[in-house]
Amino acid sequence: MQIIKEKILKRISELKEISIDGNSLQSSEELFVGTLSIATSVYGINSPQLRYLIDLRDKVANSKYMEGEKYLALYHATMG
Repeated sequence: MQIIKEKILKRISELKEISIDGNSLQSSEELFVGTLSIATSVYGINSPQLRYLIDLRDKVANSKYMEGEKYLALYHATMG
């Protein structure tokens, strides 16, 4: 169990280092998918935390933001 916890904490640290400076699409997707993976591992597939992340992505995707702004919004919301 300790090894799994250490892997999760290491992955969280890696995700926190993702910068939006380069490709905002790639950065936001990497952060979002990584966060989904961690949330699934920690909370389970039917958890409210996972549902929240998916709902967040859907709200951003369906917003009236321009495409580039959607990626930035998803990145910042997921990082939070």
